[in-house]
Amino acid sequence: MVKNSLPKLAAGREARRPRQAVGGPGSARTILVGRAVPLFSSAVSTFGAVLTRIGLVLLALAAIAMLVAWQRRRLARRLAQASGVTCGVLGTLDPLPDRVVVSGRAMPGPAGVFAAPVSEQPCVWYRVKLVENRPGAKNRPRTHLASPRPIRVDDSTGTVEVPAKAMDRFLVDDDINRGLHVNLVEHAFLDFGAHPAALHRLIADGLLPVRKRTAETGYEIHEMRLAPGAPITVLGRPRRSPDGVVIEGEGTSERDHEWLRAGADADQRETAATARVLAYAGGPLLVVGALVQALTWLLR
Repeated sequence: MVKNSLPKLAAGREARRPRQAVGGPGSARTILVGRAVPLFSSAVSTFGAVLTRIGLVLLALAAIAMLVAWQRRRLARRLAQASGVTCGVLGTLDPLPDRVVVSGRAMPGPAGVFAAPVSEQPCVWYRVKLVENRPGAKNRPRTHLASPRPIRVDDSTGTVEVPAKAMDRFLVDDDINRGLHVNLVEHAFLDFGAHPAALHRLIADGLLPVRKRTAETGYEIHEMRLAPGAPITVLGRPRRSPDGVVIEGEGTSERDHEWLRAGADADQRETAATARVLAYAGGPLLVVGALVQALTWLLR
């Protein structure tokens, strides 16, 4: 009798013991969900951060494009307002126009034709970029040197003088992007080396200071030179001098007035359209990314 009652007592105890819920704190499902929620929240937050960064990059590119479009719009306005005149007529005008465009051939100024320092070819103006390579140096200094001699523009009706600094200002979009004239000047290159003859000519022109150089110091040299008789267009403000009319150049190119005006106008429209597309894409991405990140922070 006693032996038969023991299993019954054990069964009663098991029946009275509370059973653990399937989804309780220690269940596999709870542990899995507890781990998945932070992972999901982190993934969503990362996604929002990526959207935010892409939006910021697109908006930065849009701002740069707008600045370029503004520059092209200002150039198009100056070209439209400038008077296209011949050199001969310009010399007879009194008072002189506020801004003019003249086209002709590049001719030497008072210094005459001289040899470019790298190619030793005849020119009326040059610019040189030196990249110095010193042993053990972490960077390679770059130096830009330009001839200070003025040039003259001759269109067969007369001549006008143009200061040398106007040659470093460009009127074509490609010139601005590449940092040099595309077709106006001719180019010559020297690979890394000592190049004592070219350096001596730059020192003789007063452009390169004399300093101590080791035998291991090398230079990469890029020369841009304006050949005598090259076609040239100059935009600038004229003034009178004892030797005639001088145009304080605002830019030069090998293209004519009409081509430059149409090109600048088309460039500003295309660049402004690109800026709008970038802004329309970047703005919503930035807003969505910020909202996603804010929601994940609030739900933590």
